[in-house]
Amino acid sequence: MMRRISYLILGFVWLGNLLFVSQALAEDKTFSIGIRIGPFTPLDAQIKGFRIVYFESTEAQEGVIVSGFGTGSDVNLHFNYDFSNWGLMLAGGFRLLQENRIDLNHIYGRDMFENRLNIFPITLSSVYKIKIPDSRTIPYLGLGLGIYFAEWETKHWMWRDEVLTRYWLKGSAKPLGIHFLSGFNAFIYHDIFLNCEFRYSLIEGDWKIKDVDRNTQTEYQKLNIGGASINLGLGYSF
Repeated sequence: MMRRISYLILGFVWLGNLLFVSQALAEDKTFSIGIRIGPFTPLDAQIKGFRIVYFESTEAQEGVIVSGFGTGSDVNLHFNYDFSNWGLMLAGGFRLLQENRIDLNHIYGRDMFENRLNIFPITLSSVYKIKIPDSRTIPYLGLGLGIYFAEWETKHWMWRDEVLTRYWLKGSAKPLGIHFLSGFNAFIYHDIFLNCEFRYSLIEGDWKIKDVDRNTQTEYQKLNIGGASINLGLGYSF
């Protein structure tokens, strides 16, 4: 299903721009480059993280174990080719999610997690800019697709009755994803502009996670590593 949606989005991206190719050839071409950074929040509960709460016999809370990757940082470089109100945006960068938690005082023993999820996206978007007369601020909307090179690592140490057990899970995937975006460029000095963008992505794929210590494999199907990001940065138009 995700592949079909991705192909439809890809068709829309290219068709929407081919409709304006004659106009693009007739007008001056505009390019811009920039960098933006901001927070990224995953939407899938298994990626974002879940809580395990332990209680004493008196029903008083004894401890909490938190597993998952939590929120992270999103950094990307973007290159734009604009013609008329339409354009193409090619972007690439990284999303780093990391969450570590140690809980020493629950009734069953002790647990420690180290979780990392590194995502390296390459995306192509079709963008429509809303030009406002006599304004140096240009809002825009867009959608597109991308490929997301991702690496998963989870280490879980368990102490039970003074016996230590470790689970070390590693895996990688290259799922396709679709995204929707909105933002604006505000020119602050000649051709230098401030860029703010909200992006919502759906990145669904199958993961094969290997237990390094036991040489066993676990498969997570239809896991969504997408989410929402709000980025701020600077760009230069030429």
